[in-house]
Amino acid sequence: MNCTGASRDIRETTHPLIRSLLAQRIVKAGPHALGIDSDRRGCLPGTDSKLWLVGPLRRGVAWETTAIPEIRDQARTVAECSSELLDRVGAL
Repeated sequence: MNCTGASRDIRETTHPLIRSLLAQRIVKAGPHALGIDSDRRGCLPGTDSKLWLVGPLRRGVAWETTAIPEIRDQARTVAECSSELLDRVGAL
């Protein structure tokens, strides 16, 4: 988990995990190359709700994403969505 954010243009980051995810096309840059693209909940498109973003890496989609109240709300959303996913899997 990287909560420190990235360079202005995510495509120029030196962070090995993010570089690898970009190279494998698992993730793509968000709007204006700020952060990583996600849906409104913070889930990475095409990951079947398995990869989520919380914090500054969401800033291309959710500009207000650096203060504790926003990060707390984002973490709550991830927890709620994960719980719903686990409930559905358990029901199978």
